[in-house]
Amino acid sequence: MLRPGPAAQQCNFSVPHPPSPQLFCEELRPTLVAENPKASMPELSRLLASAWRATSVEDKAAYAAMRADLMAAAGDPAISGIPATAEGRKEPRKRVRSEGGKQASKTKDEAASDGESEKPCPPPSSKRLRAAAATEAHDSGEETEDDDKLRMECDWTKHPAAFIISENVKKGHYLVARKGLPLTDYGVVCSRTAKLQRMAESGTNTACPVSLSMVEDFEAFGKRFRMDVHGAQDDNELDLEDLPPGSTLEMCALLGKLREPGYELASRGRSDIWMKLPLLATCRLLQLVLDAERRLAARSQRTEE
Repeated sequence: MLRPGPAAQQCNFSVPHPPSPQLFCEELRPTLVAENPKASMPELSRLLASAWRATSVEDKAAYAAMRADLMAAAGDPAISGIPATAEGRKEPRKRVRSEGGKQASKTKDEAASDGESEKPCPPPSSKRLRAAAATEAHDSGEETEDDDKLRMECDWTKHPAAFIISENVKKGHYLVARKGLPLTDYGVVCSRTAKLQRMAESGTNTACPVSLSMVEDFEAFGKRFRMDVHGAQDDNELDLEDLPPGSTLEMCALLGKLREPGYELASRGRSDIWMKLPLLATCRLLQLVLDAERRLAARSQRTEE
């Protein structure tokens, strides 16, 4: 958290600190859910974001004050700006030279009234800029946590889990695809709760939307992908020719082919953008989704037969 230093107090430098919409979303979410019972989680998130943007500056300031009170109660008060001088402290006096050659003290207001120019405020240091960026990232992280909480409370009965897409190791969450919904309407499940099903006698926790078999399929795919990558390495390169059936490097080979001149991935089009992504992790994710969709299609076909 950014703390005011002596230089910042003298130049009245204010660091941007937008109020967090978390309290606002917690108050409005029950109303939006009641008014839009069929709305998906992305739609609810968009409605909350639109409502927050439409909120007046005065109301946003009220939520910022509420947030500051909560942080102060926790012993970590928020700083929305840096005051020019601390309360109760005398204003520093400026030393000027009188006609007789002796120095006399003047306040900043007195010097300004005499037409004397003040020294410009020094630009913020890189340390303050990094602190401000960290504060903004913290507020953005609160919005992400709010969205994760909403996705954990989704209706798993109507649209049960289909397969695990990815795991957020830092948060301890599984990102889970749901049956009958697009991948953007994914749900979030605590990975620790899902893994603890191994210790249960039946091997299945009815309170957990993700079954133990889904966890084992996700982990088994990760192991197979690492083994396939290790087996295809040749002098720090991947040999993707003549892959065996069922190889998890199928998507790697396809993307490599599409990077040849003339194909879509060879160069960036005028309306396209660059996105830096880890190649193997991207291929692994695409292959996982492709294999999962194939399994679901095969099960559906067997059921129809």
